[in-house]
Amino acid sequence: MKSIVVNILLMLGVLVQSHAQQTLTGTVRDQENQQPVEGVNVFIPELQKGTITDADGRFTLGGLPAGQLKVQFSHIGYQNIIRNMELKNDTSTPREVALKPTVIESEAVVVSAGNYSTQHDNAIKIELLKPRQLDRLSAPSLMGKLRKIPGVDMIGKGQGVTKPVIRGLSNSNILVLNNGVKLENFQFSENHPFMVDEFGTDRVEVIKGPASLLYGSDAVGGIINVLREKPAPTGTIEGDITQKYHTNTRGYVTNVGVKGTTGNFFWGVRGGRKSHADYISGSDRVVPNTRFLNQSFHAFTGVNPSFGSFKLYYDYYEKDLGMSVPGLDTLVNGQDRDNEMWYQDLDNHMVLSKNTFYLDPVKIDADFSLQSNHRQLVTMQQTPVDMRMNTWSADVKARYEFNGYSDLIVGVQAVRKDNDNGDAINRVLPDHQVRDVGVFGLLQYSASQKLKTQAGFRWDHRNINIPGQPRTGRENSERLAPLDRSYGDVSGSLGATYRLNSTMLLR
Repeated sequence: MKSIVVNILLMLGVLVQSHAQQTLTGTVRDQENQQPVEGVNVFIPELQKGTITDADGRFTLGGLPAGQLKVQFSHIGYQNIIRNMELKNDTSTPREVALKPTVIESEAVVVSAGNYSTQHDNAIKIELLKPRQLDRLSAPSLMGKLRKIPGVDMIGKGQGVTKPVIRGLSNSNILVLNNGVKLENFQFSENHPFMVDEFGTDRVEVIKGPASLLYGSDAVGGIINVLREKPAPTGTIEGDITQKYHTNTRGYVTNVGVKGTTGNFFWGVRGGRKSHADYISGSDRVVPNTRFLNQSFHAFTGVNPSFGSFKLYYDYYEKDLGMSVPGLDTLVNGQDRDNEMWYQDLDNHMVLSKNTFYLDPVKIDADFSLQSNHRQLVTMQQTPVDMRMNTWSADVKARYEFNGYSDLIVGVQAVRKDNDNGDAINRVLPDHQVRDVGVFGLLQYSASQKLKTQAGFRWDHRNINIPGQPRTGRENSERLAPLDRSYGDVSGSLGATYRLNSTMLLR
């Protein structure tokens, strides 16, 4: 017994020594006049950790793991740049970084292609909506703001009930992710909006085209990935409050948040509320029952020890959504904001754990989530539809970099969904269980500075189980026969990016 304890202590000592904390230091200068640049945002996306340069352009980031890290440098008036930096035991050597003055931002880091990389490194084109763009767009819902992106349109049953359309595909063919996790809230119909908003959003990434290799068959039309805000710079506490008023809907929007970072620990909380009355059309006519109320709460916390990154998120959404359906003209009068006659009462909870382990040269990402979505349709003080879906998911992948020229990603994903109907009369979907398992691999190879290639495969298995049950909630209803069926699929992909010059790419 004593020898076992000694061996465990020795193993822990070796592990701690192998993951000794690294420190990144350096100076950022203007490329043209070589003067130091103050206020540059130095940020490591995969750690969600950053700092700001001082008056002499210097920066220091401690408590970092050993290995290859992508570091982003950004400042208004300068071109954003990404640097691959290897941290070993010689991290005392300061790094010199030069920023080129420009009025155009470029080389933003994107994550929806399977790794933290720049736009020009991906064979998949990813569109971005950044925070400033989201704030300037006047649409009352986040999905409505995505109309700005070419090739993206919307199906709407009201201002709060909008579903994205990408190149003619929508509903179950479009995958919407909350911080990288697939949303599960009955997206098979245009009547079911995704439970997500712009409060606390860092940016939105959109893939217009097949992304099923990384995310499964639901992403055949594309994906929309809503990514959460960054933590505050190390050693700071930040707060903000935003108030908006929409004249067309007499809508009020409030968004309040505070966040802080101390050493390797960070945290943040945010709350938001939208209240809109029926909107007025271009012909000066009130469109009845397009009113909606949206409330949300977000919280996150995490630590960045020397051997990894561990983050925990909680998101809560509550929506009361009026729906513009035939026959309501005589029942709903005036431009009101209270839902009474025909509306959806929705709420959604999500708990997400995102973890990264640095085992140089391998990085392991392990994400786990739990979602609980409750949907009720309320008509004339009755509840004809009442469904609750609980979803558990796991996504584990390993990333390995070969000599700075190739990246290999292999992963496994598993999802379990349980749908249960309450006592409501109508059953839009029967009680059922879905079990999904997927295995994938993606190889990215840089043949030269101009040519980058990607190739991958995916295997999926799905089991659907529907127990025998009444077809509706009415007494003596016809019974559904039980169903237990499995499906399988294999898919692959091949792509390349060739940079003709500094302004043109071929994909």
